[in-house]
Formats: sequence, C-alpha cells, structure tokens
Amino acid sequence: MMDVAHSLYLNENAYKSMPSSTRDLFLYEWLHYVSESLPHLAKEDVRACQQKLAGQLVGLVGAPQVCVVQQLLAVNLALLFDLGETTTLYEMVDSCNEKLRVKDDTANNVSIKLCVVGVFTRMYGTLGRMMGNTFADTIQLLLRNCKSGDTDLRSGCLVCLGRIVAHLGSMCTSYHRDVYKAARGFLSDKSVHVRVSALRLLQDLVPHAAFLLAPGEIESLATQCFKALETSTYDTRMQTSATLASLFIHAIPAVKPMSLTALSVGASAVQQKPPTAARGGSAVRKFTVEDALGILSEGFLRTAGGSPSQAQPVRVGITECYVSLIGSLGKHWAEKNVRLLINHLVSLLDWPKLVATHVEAVYSRKCVNFVLRHVIGQVVGEKSQIESAKELIRIIAARMQRLTVEGSDPNLTVNQNMLVCLLNELSRLVHQLGSSISVFFSEHATGGVNTVFSTLLYPAVAVTLASSWCLRCIVIAVPSHLASLIDLCHTRINGSKNSPEALTGYSQALAAILGAVPQSALGVPSSKAKSAFSMAEDLLRTASANSRMSSSRTQAGWLIIGALMKLGAVTVRHLLSKLLLLWRNAFPRSAKEIEAEKGKFGPFDWQVALEGRSGALCAMHGFLLNCPELVTDDVTRRLLAPLEWAIAMLDSLLATIKAEKQPSLKINAAFLRLRLYQVLEALPPDAYGASLTHLIPILINEFDLTDKSASVGTSLLRHVTHKYNGVLLGVFGCDNDHQEVEEMTHEQLKHAAGLAGCGTLEHDVSTVYSDCDGSIPGPLPLAVAVIDASVALFGRIFLHTAAKHRLQILQHFAECLRQTGGKGGGGGGGQKQQAVQVNVLTALLLALKVLSESKAVLGGGEVQETTLGLLLSLVNDHSQVIRCAAAEAVGRLAQVVGDQGFTARLSQTCFSSIQQSRETVSRTGNCLALGFVHRYVGGIGAGQHLSTSISICLALAQESSGGGHRMVQVWALHALMLMADSGGAMFRTYVDHTLALIINLLMSVPNSASRVHRCIGKCIGSLISVVGPELQSVASIRSSCQLAADLLLGSPDPLVVSEGVACYQQLHLFSPSPAPPLQAPLVHTLCRHVNSGCLVLRQVSYSCLKQLAQRQSDQVSQLASAFLSEQRGLQAVDAYSTELHFESLLFTLLDREKQPEMLTNIQDALLMILHTGALARLGAWLTLLRNVLLISTGEELAEPEEPKEEDDDTSFQPINKETCTTLHQRSATRVFAAQCVHRIFTLAAQHDQLAGAAQHFDPIRAKESSHGGDFLVNHIQELVRIGFMAATATCDALQIEGLHILEQLIDRFCRAVDPDFPEQTLLEQYQAQFGAALRPAFAARTSCPHVLSKACNLCSIWITSGIATDLMDLRRIHKLLLTSLGKVQQRGGGGAAPDEESTGSFSEAACTMERLAVLKAWADMYAVACDRQSEGAGSGLLELVQTELPALARMWLEALGEYGLCVAAAHGDSCVPANDEVPVRIREPSWGSLLCSSTLFLTNSQSQDEEDDGTKKTVDLLLGLATIPLSQPTVLQSGESIKFCLRALLRLLTCPLSRRHVDGGVAREGLKLLFRVALSETDTDTQKLLIDTLAALLEFCQDGAGEEDDGGLHSEDSHVRVCLEVLTTCLARHLPSLGEASATIRPVKAMDEQSAAVVASACRVLPTLATSCSHLDKVQTVACSLRLLMCAGSDSISSANSPLALSPVLHSLKQLFALDGQDDITRTKLDSLFSATYLSFLSHMEEGDSLDRSRAVLLLVSLVLSLPERVAGTAALIHRSARLISPYIEPGTSRDAGKLQALKLVGGLLRAGDCGGRVVWVKYGALLLPVVDRALGALPECMSDTEVGCVREELGLLQLGLPLAALAGQEAALLAGIVRHLAAVMAHCGSRSPLHASCLQTLAALGQTHGSQLRQVLAAMPALKAEIEAMVRESSGPQTRSRQPSATPSTAADSRAGKQPAITLKMDFSNFK
Repeated sequence: MMDVAHSLYLNENAYKSMPSSTRDLFLYEWLHYVSESLPHLAKEDVRACQQKLAGQLVGLVGAPQVCVVQQLLAVNLALLFDLGETTTLYEMVDSCNEKLRVKDDTANNVSIKLCVVGVFTRMYGTLGRMMGNTFADTIQLLLRNCKSGDTDLRSGCLVCLGRIVAHLGSMCTSYHRDVYKAARGFLSDKSVHVRVSALRLLQDLVPHAAFLLAPGEIESLATQCFKALETSTYDTRMQTSATLASLFIHAIPAVKPMSLTALSVGASAVQQKPPTAARGGSAVRKFTVEDALGILSEGFLRTAGGSPSQAQPVRVGITECYVSLIGSLGKHWAEKNVRLLINHLVSLLDWPKLVATHVEAVYSRKCVNFVLRHVIGQVVGEKSQIESAKELIRIIAARMQRLTVEGSDPNLTVNQNMLVCLLNELSRLVHQLGSSISVFFSEHATGGVNTVFSTLLYPAVAVTLASSWCLRCIVIAVPSHLASLIDLCHTRINGSKNSPEALTGYSQALAAILGAVPQSALGVPSSKAKSAFSMAEDLLRTASANSRMSSSRTQAGWLIIGALMKLGAVTVRHLLSKLLLLWRNAFPRSAKEIEAEKGKFGPFDWQVALEGRSGALCAMHGFLLNCPELVTDDVTRRLLAPLEWAIAMLDSLLATIKAEKQPSLKINAAFLRLRLYQVLEALPPDAYGASLTHLIPILINEFDLTDKSASVGTSLLRHVTHKYNGVLLGVFGCDNDHQEVEEMTHEQLKHAAGLAGCGTLEHDVSTVYSDCDGSIPGPLPLAVAVIDASVALFGRIFLHTAAKHRLQILQHFAECLRQTGGKGGGGGGGQKQQAVQVNVLTALLLALKVLSESKAVLGGGEVQETTLGLLLSLVNDHSQVIRCAAAEAVGRLAQVVGDQGFTARLSQTCFSSIQQSRETVSRTGNCLALGFVHRYVGGIGAGQHLSTSISICLALAQESSGGGHRMVQVWALHALMLMADSGGAMFRTYVDHTLALIINLLMSVPNSASRVHRCIGKCIGSLISVVGPELQSVASIRSSCQLAADLLLGSPDPLVVSEGVACYQQLHLFSPSPAPPLQAPLVHTLCRHVNSGCLVLRQVSYSCLKQLAQRQSDQVSQLASAFLSEQRGLQAVDAYSTELHFESLLFTLLDREKQPEMLTNIQDALLMILHTGALARLGAWLTLLRNVLLISTGEELAEPEEPKEEDDDTSFQPINKETCTTLHQRSATRVFAAQCVHRIFTLAAQHDQLAGAAQHFDPIRAKESSHGGDFLVNHIQELVRIGFMAATATCDALQIEGLHILEQLIDRFCRAVDPDFPEQTLLEQYQAQFGAALRPAFAARTSCPHVLSKACNLCSIWITSGIATDLMDLRRIHKLLLTSLGKVQQRGGGGAAPDEESTGSFSEAACTMERLAVLKAWADMYAVACDRQSEGAGSGLLELVQTELPALARMWLEALGEYGLCVAAAHGDSCVPANDEVPVRIREPSWGSLLCSSTLFLTNSQSQDEEDDGTKKTVDLLLGLATIPLSQPTVLQSGESIKFCLRALLRLLTCPLSRRHVDGGVAREGLKLLFRVALSETDTDTQKLLIDTLAALLEFCQDGAGEEDDGGLHSEDSHVRVCLEVLTTCLARHLPSLGEASATIRPVKAMDEQSAAVVASACRVLPTLATSCSHLDKVQTVACSLRLLMCAGSDSISSANSPLALSPVLHSLKQLFALDGQDDITRTKLDSLFSATYLSFLSHMEEGDSLDRSRAVLLLVSLVLSLPERVAGTAALIHRSARLISPYIEPGTSRDAGKLQALKLVGGLLRAGDCGGRVVWVKYGALLLPVVDRALGALPECMSDTEVGCVREELGLLQLGLPLAALAGQEAALLAGIVRHLAAVMAHCGSRSPLHASCLQTLAALGQTHGSQLRQVLAAMPALKAEIEAMVRESSGPQTRSRQPSATPSTAADSRAGKQPAITLKMDFSNFK
C-alpha cells in the first residue's frame, strides 16, 4: 500500500478496490507524500500536474473524510495553488461555496462542510489577497454555518473567518462589523472550543477594525470578555488574555503593537500599524495604558461578592490578562513604569469587598502576587528588580508609618492583605536575586531590613508571618545578617515580654531565622542556639506568671524550640535532657490529672493548656523528623509516656469543648489533634500498639464527618492515585506556568483536594521554619490539615489492627456512605457525601498500599467481600473523582488479596456490569477497574482474563454513539494503557490489533477531543515499552508507531503534541545501534516547542532533546542551529550574537524555566553538546560563555539610557521605540556558564592525554601542530577575562567559580612560555587582572568565608607558581594574604575553639574553615619557599614568609592540635570531648599542608642541641598526626593525605632533634603502618616516599634491636619481616616478573622510569635487612632479598623496561655477595644461595627473547666479579656464562654500540686477574679469546667510529690473553695471531686512519713487553715482516714530506742524517732480515 500511495496522482483504481477500513490510511499516505513532494518540484512541473491533481483533490473534498484527511486536503490544495497557477482557483472556490450552501446538517454533510471550511482556512492563510473578491460569498456562508448545531463546525467557521480577516486586511472592511457581531455573540457559547475560536477571531479582527479601538467599544468588549471567563477553562482564559492584550496594545497610540507570536521560533505573523481611531474633525480622547489597567482593575473588583464558581475563573482570567498586557508592553516600558505598576497592582487590594472573607482574601492576594512576580521576576532586569525592592520597601514603610501615626489601623483587613502581598513579593525577589541583593541590604539609606523588621509589630498574624518569612529569605541570601538578626530578635523578645503582639511577631521571626540556618552553609555560632533555647525555656517557665501573656509566651516558647529542632542532632543532642523534661511536664501524667483538669480549668486555662500541648507536640514532631539518630529506644520510651496520656485526653476533650462553648477552643483542640497525628505518624506503630484501640475510633471520627457540619475533603487523594489519572478528570490547569492561580479554578480539586489553591502561612505557624525550595509555604486550612493527618495515620496503622476491628471499620465506612444521602453531586447532601467518599477512599487506598508493600493479608473472606462491596458501589458513582479513585482501590484490593479466584470473580463482576449496563458511569468505572486490576495484580496474576479485558477495552474505545461516548473512549483507552503497562510480554500478541485501532482513532476523532488523543498517546508509549528492543527488527510496528506519533504531532493541542514528542523519544530509545541519522523535522519540531507556552510540552521537549544529545549531540546541534538561523525571529532568541544559535537558545531557556527537572535536562543537553563539540568550536563556545556573563553584568548589549523620570511623576510613561527582548541571567545560569568553562579545561586535558602532547596548554606545541586546529592556549586572554568577570561578580557562588577558573588557569599554564618572549611566562602579562580579581574577596569585613578561603588558596597558588618572579609583583598579592592573616590573628589564630565574638556572624565551622584556609595558604608558601631555597633558586619567596613565620608556626601547631582532638573524638576516644560544631571534614583539606610546614619549621629553625618539654610535645604531636591517618582505613584517605603524612614522617625521622624521641618500638609500629599503605597505594611518588620512610625507620630498628630480633622472621613483630613485606608489595606493582606471581596485585606491563625509580629505592634498602637481622635469620633474609633483586635485575635487562634500576640492583647484589657467615654451615648456605641466584640469572638470559645486549652482559659480568671465587669459579658456571657472552661478541654480531659495551665488559672481566681472581680470569679467557680471534677475521670495508672502537677493544682483549697463553705455553702462537691481526687491520684501514696509528702503537708496545718473542714471530713470517715494514715506512714518509715540502733531496738527506725520525720505535728492527 505504501508503494501505491507514493505517487503524485491518486491511484483511483487501487483506492476503490481497497476495503473501507484501509482507505483512510491510504489517502493519508498519498496526501502526505504529495505535501512533501510539491515544494521540491519545479514550477513548470507543478503547473503540468495541477489540473489533474486539483481535480482529484476537489473531488475528495466533496466526500465525507476523516479529520486527518481533511487537514491534508486543505494543505495540499493551498500548496498547489500557491506554487502553481490560480486560473482554476475561483472555480474551486465556487465549488466549495456550493457545498457550504447545503442546509442539510446530517453527519456526512457536516463532514464535507468541515473539510471545506478547513480548505478555506488554509488557502486564505497561504494565498491571502490572491483569493480575490471571492471572500464575500464565503464570509456570508461561514456566518450562516456558524449557527449550526455541530460544535466543530461552529468552531471551524469562526477560525476560518479569523484567517480571512487577518490576511485580507482592509479588503473586507465592510464585513468587519458583521463578523464582530457574530464573534461577540459566541463569547457566551456553551462550548469551550467555540468560545476560544470566537476570542481568537476577535484577536485577528482587532488590528484591522478601527471601530473596535474606540474607548467605549473597548470597555464594552472587555466586559463581554469578562463574562466569557465565567465557567471558563484554562484555554479560554489564556485566549481571553491574549485578545484583550492585543486590543489594548493596538488602542494605545504611543506603544507600537507587538505580535504575541513574535517570541515563538518560526513565527510569521503579519504586523500592521493600528488604524486611526478618528478621521479628522473633532479630536477623540486617546486610549492610554491607564485606561487599559483601569478596565482590568474594574473587572477584577467586580468579582468580589459573587458566586465562587463564577468569580474565581473571572479573577484568574483577569490576572492572566494583566500578565499578557504587561508582556506585550515590553521590558523597557515595564522597567520605566515598574514603580507605578507595583502601586497599581497593590491598590487592587484596597477594596474591602474583595477581601471580605479569608478565602477571598487569600485568592486575591495570590492573583496580585502572581502579576507582581511576572513583572518583577521575569520582565524587568536585575537593576530594575533592585529598584522594585526599594519601592516595595517604601510602600511597606509608608503603611507602617500610617499605623504608627494613627496608633491603630482603622482598615486592618485591607492593609494586612496589602502588606502580606508586598512582603511575599519581596521574599520571592530576594530569593531570586540571592547574594546579588547583598549590596541593597548593606546600604543603610534603604533601611530594608529595619523596615521589614518593623512589620513584626503589626496586629495581624498574616503580616507577621509574611514578615518573618521575608527575614528568613534575607538571611539565606545575605548570611552576614543571620547572627545579627538573631541577636536583634533576642533583644526585642527580652524587652517585650509584656506585649503579646510584639512577643508573637519577634518569636515568629526568630523561629523563621533559625529555620534558615540549615540552608546556609555558613551557619551561626553555636551560642546563638543555646541562648535561643534558654530564652524559650524561660518563656515557658514564666508563662503562668502573667495571665495576659500566658498564651503568647507559651506559643513563642514552643515555636522557638520547634525551630531549634531544624538545627539537627549536633545542636539538639546537648538539649535533649531538658527537652524530654519539658515534654513530660506539658501533658498530664495520670488519669487523675486529666479528671482534675476538667473541673479546674476554665476557657482561658484550656486555651493556654491546649496551645502549650500542641506546641510541645509540634516540637516533638520536628525532633523526630530532624534528629533521627537521637531517637533511640530509650528516648522513644520516654516520648510515649506523654503521648499515651495525650491520646487518652482526646476522649474527653470533645465533651469539654462543647461544654465551654468557645469557638477558639475548637481551633486549639484541632491543632492539638493535628500535632498528635503528625507525631504518631513519625513513630513506628509498634511503639504505641497498646493505644490503637483508642486511637482508631478517633481517627475515623475525624474524616467520616459524622459529627461535623462542614464538607471538608482530604487533599491526599491525588497524591495516592495513579499519576496519569489527571487525563480522566480533565484537570490540566495544574500543569502549566500559571499553576499558582489556576489551582483556584478547579472545582473538582476543591471538593476532592481540600480547598486547593488557598494555602497560606497563617494556616500553620510552624511552617515558617519548614524546608522549602524557594517558594513560600502554603499549608492548607486547619480543617483540611487535620483530615489529611488522620487519613495518613489511619493508612499507616491499619496494618496493625486486628481482623475483627478491620471488619467493623469497613462496615462503619459503608454505613457512613449510606447516611450521607443521595448520589454524588446532586441534592443537598451531595457535597458532604462526596467529601466523605473522598476521605474514605483515600484512607482505604493508603491502607491497601501499606498492606501490599508489607506483604500482609487483609483478612478473611468476610472482610474481603465487605471491602469489595464498598468499592464496587463507588465504582458506579456519578462523580468522576470518586469513580476513578474507587477503580484504583479495586485494583489495590486484588493485589492485597492475591488470590486468583478472587481476581476471577472480581473481573467477571466488572465484565457483567459493562455488558449489562449502557450507562456511561457504569461502563467507565468498571472498565477502569479492570485496568487497575491488571495494573496491580500483574500480567501473570490476571493473565487468564487479559484477552477478555483487552477485547472489552478495545470495543469501548471504538464507541461512537451516545452522549458520553468520548468519556467512554477516554476511560477505556486509559484502562488499556494500564493493561499494557503491566502485561509486559503477555501483551505482545495484542500490539498489532491495538495499534490498528489507535491509528484509526487518531484519524477519525476530531482535534477538539483532545483527551482522547492524550490517552492514545499514553497507550502508544505503553505499547512501545511492551515491544521494547524488538522495535529494532520489526519494521512494521516501528513504522506504525511513527505514524501514530506523527499524527499526534499534527494536533493543534500542545498537550497532545507533548504525547507525540514522548512517543518519538521512546522510539529513539529503541533505535538500532549505531543510531541512524536524526530526522531534521523532529529536531525542528523540538526547537519550535521549547518556546511553547505549554509547560508540559516544554518539559517533554527538553527531555527529548537531552536524550537525543546523549547519542547524537553533534547532529542535534547542527540541525537545530541550521533551523534557527533560517527563522525570522532569531534575534529575539539568540541574544548572545554568536554562531552557536542552538546553544544560545538553551542558555536563554535556563533563565525562563523554574522547575529543577527541566533545568537539569537543559543543562545536561548543553553539557553533552559541549563534550562533543567544544574543542572543535572553541572560540565560539568561549564567546558564548563570555556573553552570558557580560549580559549578566551589564557590560554588553546595554540599551541607551532614557532620561530619568521625576520621583513625583505619577503617570505611566509611554515608549516610542520598538520593544525588544533582552535577557537577564539568573545567578544559577551564570554559575552554570562558569562551570562549563571548567568542563572545557577537563576536555582539553583529556584530549592532550590521548594525543600524548600538551597542545592545548603549550603555546609552542600548539603553534607547531601539523594538523592545525584551535587550542585553548590561543584563547588565554578570553579565559582570563571570563575568570575575572566571574570572580568580581556580586554573587558568592559565581565568585567562587570565577576564582576556580583562575586557579585552573594557573595550574594549566603556569609553565607555559610566551613564544614571543621566551624569557617570560605566558600568564605574567595578566598579573593586574589576577590581582584585581582577588581584591573583592578581601575587601569586605563580612565577606563570605567560602569566597575568602578560595581566594586565599588562589593567592598561594599564584605566589608559588613561579609566574611572577619580581619580588615587588609578589608583594601585591602578598599584602592580601597579610590582610587575611591579620584577621585570623585578631580572632585568636589557630588556638582554642572560637568564641562568639571571634566567630562574628558565622558558625564555628565556617570561621574555622576560613582560618584554616589562610593558614594553609601560608603553609604552602613556606613549603615551596624551602624547596626553592634547597634547590638554590633564591630565597626571595622565603623573605615574604620569614617575618610572620614564628606566629605562623604557633598557629599551625595549634590548628594541628585541634585536628588531633577532633580525630580522636571521631574515633570514639572517651577521654576527648567531641567538638560537634567543627566537624573533621572542615579540617581535613588543610591539615596535610600544616603538618608538612610544621615539620619543615621544626627541622630548619630549631637548634639541634636544645631540647625542652615544649619541643617534646611538638614532636609527639607531629608524630601522632603523621601516623594516625596511616592507621585509618585507606578508603577514607586521599592520596595527597598519604603523601603529606609520609613527607612529614620522613622529615621527623631525619631531624636530629626529633630522632631523640623515636625508639625501636615506635619504629616497628611505623613499619606496620607502612605495610597497610603499601597494600593500597599505587602512586609511584607515594611508594617512593614510602620506601624512603621505611629506610629511615629501619635505622631506628637497628639502633634499638641490635642484631637480635625476638621471634625471627616467623614472628609478626619482626621488623625485617615487615620490611620485606612492604618491599615485596611495592616491587610487585612495578616488576612484571614478580607481579605475575601475585593474585591480588596487578603489575605494570612495562617498567618505565617512574617505576624504575621505585625499584631502585627498594633495592637500595634490601642489603641493610641482612645486616639488621639476627644470625639465625640471615640466610632467609638474604634468600628473600636475592629473589627480589633477581626479579629486578631480570626485568631491568629487558629492552622494554627502563635501565635506571640496574645499577642499584648490581650494587645491592655486590653487598649481599660480600656477606660471610659466622660458621661453615651458614657460609655453605650462603654460597648455595649465591650460586642459585647466579644460575637463575643465567637461565633467564638463556630463555629471554628481548634482552638488551649491553645490560645483559653488564649484569653477567658484574655478577661474576661480585660473586666469591669459590662460587664463581666452578667450571659449569664458567662454561654457561661464557656461552651466554659469546653471542654478543662473536663474528656474526654487528659492531654497534651494544657490542662495543659488551667488549668493554669482557675486558673488565679478563682484567680481574690483576685483582686476585686469576682462576676465573684464566678460565674465561680460554673460552672467550678464541671467539674474539674469529671476530677479528671479518673486517668491514668502511668502518664507522663505533666499528673502529669495537676493533680496538677486540685487539685489546687479545693482548689481555697473552699472560693466559704464557701460562699454557701458547704465548708465541697468540702473539703471532695478534701480529697478523694488527697487520691485517693496518692494511685494511690505510695509513691515514687513526686505527692504523693505534695498531702501530700496539705493535710498539708489544715489542717493548715481548721483544724476543715478537722477533721470533716476525722471523718465522718474513712476508708479514716485510708487509709491516712497508706500512711503517708508508706511515712515516708522508708525514715527513708534509712537514718539509720544499726541501731539496740533498737537504733532505742531510736532514735525515742530522735529525732523529719523527716516530721513534721502541724496538730495534735493524737485525731483522
């Protein structure tokens, strides 16, 4: 079918022959192919096929078609006439008009009309005025068809009219009024879709209809739009706001109109100037912004006093109108008029009727706050935000000033809501700006903190709580105010103990500030918490002293104690005993006391008692949540005593309250029950099991509403039901950007979720110190909170009730439901019945969930049947909420019962109900119950019913008749999705059939049924999960899923589109590997939707982009950037002016989004793109990141400043220039941009590591790179600029990141040399930037300790890096460190624990961190200075430290002492008090540097002859700290810590002063610690330090133990054994031959230079072990040492390994071979070991394949020379050795450097005879000299210098054999051979060769030593003698002639006669004949 459909013309024969079920799909495929093909055809080809194709398309229009085909027909017709000719256009229009004239409204005719309307809509949108004058009839026909009874047709006609009006403009002016009247009439239509279409038509009409811009008409239309908001949906409200905003914008002449779609990517809306409102004549009053705001405010105020169901949607809609209008006016207008906007919005709360009730006041405040948040938080920039904060403070101060002047507030209700609104917005603004607002609050002129603090005295709890929360936000943003505000609250509370209002306000503020302490990393001094508890305790103790203050003091005391619980176990641990006493005293201790209270307490006494007990329970609840480690069994037991009496007191409390008849007591009692339920829920139910019988009736009485007249439902229902149930209820408004106000419009949520949207702080005072994510807490009303707590507790403890009680409970529930009246929703009792149903269902759902999670049993058959009957009765309820919850409870019940028989009966019951009933309620409820049964029981548990269930759901999903058929489809599809989710592989057989049904529904169901489409999307996602990886191979299913996803993407509803994107995301998850190229349309779709106004669509788009970027980030970036660069609205999106358009867009989205998950997805996508493409486009990325920081600081993209307005100007200022969008980065975005720079550094380092060259960090290598490319070193100026901007920001987090960037710059480029100036480093020219970046961190006295710590570290790194060599340059940074050191010294240095005055505004931990950072910086400087001085690099750096060194040394030792105490306390030392305020983790980063510097100071500055008690303590401290970390588990220690310890220990062991305090016992313990380190550490530097330390410790063992070692090597205390273990472990990691035998250690593959250095160090230590052990253990020690040395030597002679360790190995072997035993037995054993070692080496050389020649011979010769002669002189060893040496010197071996070295070593062996080894010399000479003699017989023709050297060595070896030949009587023969070789060499090389002269000298030397023998040899060989004489004459003749070239023969003869020859022979050859 696909091939037939892929043709430009419709194959009519194939189409007619197809069955009706596949025709629609065939048409869709063909139309889709045509729409894709036409744009790519040439214009001539389009014209050629236009007539036939148009005829086919028009013919299809005249027949009924499904919705998708209708849309594609319209697209193709518009595209065809747009690309081709328009000659037949009018005929087509007339044909379509004729179809609209038909008055028959049957289903087929309606379908045809819908298709025609769609065609007109598309064609007028594409062709516009090219349609000519045909619009007249079309408009009239559309207006007539708007009166049709079909909703879709009415909506389509209105949309088509809007498209005609928008694209024809003034051509159809005469019809504007008719269109306007029709659209206005439909604003009150019952159908939501028709209403939205009418509003969209009005929006299109506004720019072209001048009569609409008259002020009177504007007001009239606005009033009509407000009426349209009654009973409206989210889409209606959004469209209303867009329409009114467009109307106002076009009516205001001073503001240029701005298209609302201009911000969307790819928008192409036509913008035109607004027509004039008057044409000459008298002037018409201009419509201004004030008029627009006045209309909105009037509409907002009219909502007061109306019906809540109608008033709330109108109020929310007008709120969104404000947002749209201000967004349309633009950023510049808002920034100029922000003060007047704030005043206008706040003035909305001035009308008393708008805040007449509490709920109305809360809703009104939320609406005003929402608009303020949009204006201040999103529209204006950071500078205007700070100005807005000043204006908010000013208004608050003015309102408080009025209260102060008048003494009381006559209009308390109005003013309190206004103040709450202002304070809430200020809180959010402070939270948004973070530390950037610190400058504002540090200015004394603004008085911001004081103004907010003054509102704590306002006589309204809502204001004081809002003020307290605002103070909390301030101290989180500006931590320096934390301690000062606590002190201020403490002072005010102490001074206002007689004022209830003041005490209440100040205590709330103190509680809020204490709750902010855990969220601040800097904290407060511990004394603040202790003083707060003492004050709270005093308030509780003195509460009864003053009856007027009793209530206030009790509330204040417990509120402060509850806030203190947030500080955690560290603080509460010290207060626990007092807390337990306070809790015990707060409750009666016996039944007698309870009875006594009834008779003794009056209303006031009961009020105080109940408030105190509820406060105690609140504090107890905080204790259980925040201090779980303190909740031991004993503490739990002590807590249960007051709780049990509190439960007992509840029984009689209700009667007491009724008797007193005080409404306030009901509130207090409700709070008591709420707190009690919360505490019990936090405790395990087993703990209070004895009280369950009393507790359960109380809980049930709470939520069954038996004794209550109010109809209050729980808010927990939507949290315990399935996450996708919202699609059934239609509550989509909660998933959008306006969730804060949209919650108020959902009546279903209000009844089922406990007054949703009305949460506010005054409902629960304790939330003022609760955790939050930046939003203001909104606890629900008390009645709802109590029911929520009771329901949650019931669900938790139902598991622990007896079976008989469960049955009673369920029967009681059924009775309650019967007593509450008729069916849900109808009658007088309907609302209460629904509330009871919601509460009971929620309680049952929670109970069943706990039972299933605990694998517990519900009960017997009666309990099961009772539960089932109860739930099935609710499955058929008329309320959708109840029906949905009951269906899920049925599924939970089947899961808990777990019996297949029960599941079968339940399923059969649902089957029968569906088959027998035609009611929508019954069919939907039972169908969904089936879905949940399969969802919770699983495919295996209900597999036998799966086929029937699926068949029923599929049948119901195809239902197309009846009034509720859409609802049935939705619920059936949702149930089908649940089955697919749980069915797994069992559902696989139904996938094809289900997909066919889904595609059929997608093509036939109209777009207005969006809920059906959403459910279809969920089903597709489930089906994709069922098929899973099989999608990679089954192309048919994959193509069907893609087709369904494409159909979803084509929907106009963004929620449906989001489902399509999610389907594509799942398909991509199961795409083949390697992944195919990305489809450009998918990426383009995602780029369009990331700017959507739908929150859900943006969420899914971000998630999909992240997933695509995980596998194909480069393709995503390329496709998206290409798409964005083609869009007209690019400049509105790409605000950074970079080539990275897509990445720039993602950065802009980071500032717009608020949800953490969305931000994480965007950041992950950016990081993935950065990882794959940053190095390839390095310059573009750095420019992008720089621009993010530049825009944030206002250095770039700044607009010209407008003239400042006067302060007294109260009119809104117009803007005469075009509004543009400028981004204002949040601090989190800037911090992320700085973190991206860190990632780039990491990527560059990884690239260089793989490439094997530091190209990114070495300018010379980067310049010499052969392949070119962009490197990081080329952008160092940009990097410095980025780091400087970040380090000088006002945001603390960004400042830290900037300092980190500068630190990485120093670390990476400190050794980089400037190519232009080789004598200078590359960073030296940026000293000024580094200094300027560091100064802000040291400027303020109250600067953040984290920033100061980072800055001190950077100062130290800069000074020690060697970048700046001039001492004056270093002093500039040194002064900053001096400033910080002075601050530390002022606070007390590193000594005792900081007190309150020394810590200042921050906690002890923060101040200690700052102090240690300063000391660490100085310690690092001192260490580097000492190293440079020891290397002779100068002492300039040491001069900077020398002055402060004595004080620093003292503070270092004090800090180390503190660290030692912390470590001891952390390890459970009971003798050391625990310091909880400063944990060990704070001290860990710095202690290593302090330890090394202290040991350096001790080594360098102390006199070695002086010793006192202080020195001994210092040494003991340093030794202890150096060894304690080595004894801890190594997983807890970093590699740097181990190095610090080893360096310090090594220095102490080599220092003469500290050596006096180390004995053998300490040394042995130290060796054991080193063994633990050796087992875990693999770093070569660490192991080398380890071995050096071992050698130092070994000296102490030798001094302490002498030669005796108790126990020998078999003892674990033997230091020799430990040393051998350590050395063996270290060598096994670096010797391949030794590591291969280890099962736990993985050795290196090849020994490099670093490994060779470790091996060399270990080999040097081995000989000392044999001398330090006892006589009995010497043989074993030597054996182990020889084994290790043999492995080291064997690996060292391999050509693949480094030779650095060979020399130490040989030296150590020589030392071991020199050992001698004290007796013969020992000597014999040693000789045997030596011989075995030598034989092992010989075997290794015989078997080795890749041995280095020179190293092998060196090792062999050295062994021969080192071994005792009694060992080395055996014939077998000599013959094997000679046989191994011979291949290296034999004739076939090339004379290279290796052979030359081998010959020299053989010569050394033969010369050993002169040293006493004559036997060895004789034997080796006899074996090796013949080889040399044969080698001299083969001389190369042209000899190199190396070959000449080899020949010389060979001749020398023969000369060394003469004494050997003399002993054997063969001297003459050998001499003859030498002479022959000398003659051959001289003849071969020529007389001018240096070798010739060398041979003559050798011959002369032989004549002198062996004259007689030489003469005999020459006499026996006359030919040789003649040859030698000739060569001698030849060599002497030219030299003589060359010296006297001009002499005559006679003169020459005389000269020869009178002068001696130039070469004087030592032997006289005159007698030779």
